[in-house]
Amino acid sequence: MAWRTFAELHGLAPSTVKRAIDGGRLTMVEGEWKVGRVMVRGVLDQQGQAQFYGLYHAATGFKMCPQCPHA
Repeated sequence: MAWRTFAELHGLAPSTVKRAIDGGRLTMVEGEWKVGRVMVRGVLDQQGQAQFYGLYHAATGFKMCPQCPHA
């Protein structure tokens, strides 16, 4: 799933998640995927989604989704 979409789905600002990616605390898979009419250049695979949950599940404003905890 696109990392920005994943962040917004869970109630986090994309800028917060981008800092984690840039800092190496969150692994994003780079590439290019067409989603609808938009090109996505970074996604979170299962491992990245599990890392995301580990980093942010206790954060203020975090929203659980039906797939949480993304283990």
